[in-house]
Amino acid sequence: MNDKGCVIVIKNVPCEECEQCGGKYYSGEVAERLEKLVNNAKMLMQEISVIDYVKAA
Repeated sequence: MNDKGCVIVIKNVPCEECEQCGGKYYSGEVAERLEKLVNNAKMLMQEISVIDYVKAA
């Protein structure tokens, strides 16, 4: 993700897989947590942030 000169990498994010098409998606809970992690990283005003979802969640 790139937001105004800031690069945010979030690894180990759990996702779901559609049984019909095989498409990947995030649950509502995971999407909400991702939004919070991104907002927190932006507030720190770091140029590059790498966050491990499992450790941060």
